[in-house]
Amino acid sequence: MEFSIDYIRSIQGAKGLTNIKQVVAEEAKSRLRSDMLTSINCQYDSQRNGVAQKFVVAATDLDHCKNIVAFPGESLDIGDIIDSFGYKWIVTDVSYDNTVQLSGKMYQCNLVLKFQVGTGTTIYSRNCYFDKGVFSTKTKETQTMQVGDLQYNLLLPYDTYTRTLQRDKRLATEVLYLPNGTQSLRCFKVSSSDSVGSSFGTGKILTLGLREDEYASQKDSIANVVCDYIASTPVADPVGGGWV
Repeated sequence: MEFSIDYIRSIQGAKGLTNIKQVVAEEAKSRLRSDMLTSINCQYDSQRNGVAQKFVVAATDLDHCKNIVAFPGESLDIGDIIDSFGYKWIVTDVSYDNTVQLSGKMYQCNLVLKFQVGTGTTIYSRNCYFDKGVFSTKTKETQTMQVGDLQYNLLLPYDTYTRTLQRDKRLATEVLYLPNGTQSLRCFKVSSSDSVGSSFGTGKILTLGLREDEYASQKDSIANVVCDYIASTPVADPVGGGWV
């Protein structure tokens, strides 16, 4: 290579950079990458939204919650689904004030939510975090029984299909095995749907408020764990356009 300013920049690791600020930033990134690769907390086989990506992951004081740090120059967004430790995690917080690398928090997903959209028959599945914290402890009378009126929060990625989960949408979380030998579903009704309050930067997460609801044997599917199950219909899934 000809001895020139580009040659000097090349051997100093500054090729393509135009000022000292960029050089210092790249040096910092290089040091961080080296330190992270040798960290005991480096997860080499992790994935972000199904694509391989390394992270440094460390424990927090909260159950089923971990700190996550992306390698310099790599992406991390609120709402991302991370595969790590053999489980799925959803990223709920990301600090965007660090220009060198991104860091945040993620919660272990404890539910695979199944739902249908509109009058379509397709069953969609999303990994999500069902918050065990109770936000209401009332009871209410139905036409057949008294049921709990507990309210919980559900955090899941915001996308073309989950955005249709709006107020009064019924969702099931698990199959219940009753003392008389029959089965039922633990059902909820969406009381609120918010995609703004916890979404920052380029990431987006959907927070659903869920109130307990009564199982309806005539329209809920235990086999599919889907409320208001539609077995067959000629109408296509109404995603996009004016329906949403």
